[in-house]
Amino acid sequence: MSKKIICFAFLLIPWFVSSILFPFDAGFYNSLNLPSITPPKFIFIIIWPILFTLITITVYRILKKDNLNNDYLYILIMNFIGVETYSLFFFYMNNLFLSLVSTVVTLVTSIFLTIETRKLDNSWGLLIPYNIWCLYAFILITSIYLTN
Repeated sequence: MSKKIICFAFLLIPWFVSSILFPFDAGFYNSLNLPSITPPKFIFIIIWPILFTLITITVYRILKKDNLNNDYLYILIMNFIGVETYSLFFFYMNNLFLSLVSTVVTLVTSIFLTIETRKLDNSWGLLIPYNIWCLYAFILITSIYLTN
């Protein structure tokens, strides 16, 4: 196995930690009043791995550069924390407010991550689907929070 594949896997795997530690809680999820814009559950299983792969591609490309800056790393870490805490707050703690806060952090940092990525590499466009999904997730969790 090449070093590139190992490095890529090393960057990709952490994005899945929270889903392993705090898996889907069907009982809690099914007890919620869900808005009509809620997608079928299987969509999340498809979308998130795709988005995590796109994020990892951009991170991998940027980490190879000499002009890496602390702003990028700080935003990346904040975005990672936002993503990873969502499953903790939503599925483990069943706390809709903290889930909303986590989603806001993820949305805001995803936008800044795209901006910082654009400064460093032309792969920034790979993050546009992530920004769109984060905006949708924000609308969805806000609706869930307000109706429950």
